[in-house]
Amino acid sequence: MEGLWLVSYLILWIFVLLQTALLVALLRHIGNLRLWLREAGVLQDSVAYEEGPPIGEKLEKLSEVLKFDGRESSFKLHDQKGKLLIFVPAGFFGCDDLIDAIKRFDEKYADDYQTLIVSFTPAEPEQFEVALQRGINTPILTEYGWQVAELCNVVTAPYAIMLDPYYVVYAKLTVSHTNRLDELIEMYRKNGSHS
Repeated sequence: MEGLWLVSYLILWIFVLLQTALLVALLRHIGNLRLWLREAGVLQDSVAYEEGPPIGEKLEKLSEVLKFDGRESSFKLHDQKGKLLIFVPAGFFGCDDLIDAIKRFDEKYADDYQTLIVSFTPAEPEQFEVALQRGINTPILTEYGWQVAELCNVVTAPYAIMLDPYYVVYAKLTVSHTNRLDELIEMYRKNGSHS
């Protein structure tokens, strides 16, 4: 009789673990659906909260945080270039497609913009090993990324903000692939021509 109870107990735990895995998968798919709907413009009207800093705002404190993280992460800020900040969860969790888009963006616009990948949560560099193995040469802010996200008023990922060399915001957008980064560049140029 004890063997029967043990088997039923084991089956119950397998069922609980399976339900947990299904719930996590469902939540991830809901998050991806929300991102796709937002990119398509379906959610724009229903979302009252506007993420990111206002267009035209100068983020003076941001340069200090980036320079501090730069000392820790051994990358150099290029003061003459505009900045593309791409906010991602630690290890690009859920946004692997963005890795190739960032590589292509860097190859195409290396002379004009410096790309910085910002981790929302303090992360170990090893968590970004997959991105490094796929050839990302872009600096990844892992230690103080949360401060950058806080200063930029960004709470979801992946999200991108483009700044001019003086840290004035000219474009912001939810991004997940190359086309969205191209849209960001168009927005940057359009807003920059009005200033």
